[in-house]
Amino acid sequence: MKLPVHFSAVKNNIELFSLILGKHFEDLRKKQKHYHYHGYIHRSSGNVNFEELCDPAKINDHDWKKICFRIRVPENEEDGVFEVLDEAENEDSFTIDDTSQEANYMVEQTLRALNLASKSVNNYRDLYQIFDAITHLEIEYIEKENDKDIIESSWFDVDRLGAEQLLLNNIVGTYLFRKDLYATILEKQLPIQCITLTYLAPRGKIVDFTLINKDERWLIFNDDLTFSGPSFPNISTLVDSLGPILGSPLY
Repeated sequence: MKLPVHFSAVKNNIELFSLILGKHFEDLRKKQKHYHYHGYIHRSSGNVNFEELCDPAKINDHDWKKICFRIRVPENEEDGVFEVLDEAENEDSFTIDDTSQEANYMVEQTLRALNLASKSVNNYRDLYQIFDAITHLEIEYIEKENDKDIIESSWFDVDRLGAEQLLLNNIVGTYLFRKDLYATILEKQLPIQCITLTYLAPRGKIVDFTLINKDERWLIFNDDLTFSGPSFPNISTLVDSLGPILGSPLY
């Protein structure tokens, strides 16, 4: 399964997670609800390291924050499998006031990618399937594009069935841009630029969002002709706002 990522730190982090999960596959025989692996986050870059993979002599508190990675059996399909905690005994997520904004973003993107990958398996509560999926990911680094480039490079002239055929067998959260019949009719009636964002949800479900560009701001159209919903200056910001449900575009 291919996993496109847009940041080298995220690529490195997922590769280390893959290595750790491969080393600890036998831990699953314990059939615990939680598995903890101690490690570090670089306070500036957001790069991850694990205690058992690094030289402790090269780790210092000034540059590295000690944390705990927790992998858990989710209660429902919307829950994340991968979490970062300050301590294994502390249920609170790790604090962000002593790490840089970039580091926090890289950690967020790493968890987002791992949790989307975990939702691509047949049984979201089966950690055997999740460990196996993560250890066999084909991680592909793709430089992040601006709005015009991302729409052009991820645009497909397909109908709903064609979009489904393109998205299936990709990681959950993969999306593409197109223009379905509804967006075409809406664009003529308003008239406002309208496009369709189609993405792969868990269990092979295909979901469409109609995006409109009004007054140089993008929003998701929900049949509200007052356009009162949240709006964003560009497509990238809108996609980021959708948080855990969207991953990377299909190229």
